[in-house]
Amino acid sequence: MKLKCYWLSHRANHASFVYKKITTEIDGEAVPYSLTKNKGVCSSCAEFFNVVNPDSRKLVRSCPGSIVFGGAPRDTYVDVRVKVRARW
Repeated sequence: MKLKCYWLSHRANHASFVYKKITTEIDGEAVPYSLTKNKGVCSSCAEFFNVVNPDSRKLVRSCPGSIVFGGAPRDTYVDVRVKVRARW
């Protein structure tokens, strides 16, 4: 399968975390989440480490790379709530 077939889902997942148009409610909070199955997720590490909207809670599915090489869970949402503040 070509990468081109996943292009739309990759963009949609990142847009979901940036614009928060598609959410689920948890404890009264609108929480964005990964929109596709694991094979359609790209760069989940950007969300795991709170690079996109660091002050926002999100439910993230693992991308294929994080599953194969990092041992991340498959078919599970990871609840990301941590604020990451890097100081150089």
